Amino acid sequence: MNRVIPIKSILVVKDESCAVTEAILRELAAQLTSLENYPFTGEPFWIAIFRTLSADRTALSPRIKEEYRTKFLVKFTDWKLNHEEMEQSLPAKAWPEVSKAIATIIEDKDMFLTERGYLGLGHEGFQIGDVVCVFTGGETPFLLREGGAPRGGMFRLLSECYIHGVMDGEVMQSLESKRMECFEIE
Repeated sequence: MNRVIPIKSILVVKDESCAVTEAILRELAAQLTSLENYPFTGEPFWIAIFRTLSADRTALSPRIKEEYRTKFLVKFTDWKLNHEEMEQSLPAKAWPEVSKAIATIIEDKDMFLTERGYLGLGHEGFQIGDVVCVFTGGETPFLLREGGAPRGGMFRLLSECYIHGVMDGEVMQSLESKRMECFEIE
């Protein structure tokens, strides 16, 4: 892990409500990187931040099937973040609803940036130097912390995490290009 981003201090306003808007996300993207697009998905960086903040679990997620959205998330059916056309059609009135959902998700979490540039979201308490790991046969990444000097090579499991562009087993589909390593977890 290369950088810890205390996201609540950025998104939570004085009355303790969460404020997320396209402008705030664009500003955050500009603070984090000079890249216009997130290299692992090709979408605008601000949309990658939005999808990371929400762990890609909002009604706006492209991972949610349209039938489910239409059946259970009716008020979101006309709202989209259309990254393919590099435009957003999310009206200003939608952002307070989106902010509520994100507030729930980030309540006990912070964002991070890995050394390779992946955006992530994990439970508070991780720190620079912690390791992101996907276990063989797994789909979800985890945060690990290496043990002290007397036990080199020993890791402690911190929590699962969300890494934008590495969910749903994508990383396991191309094992040849990934580093495999054996280690012990305490």
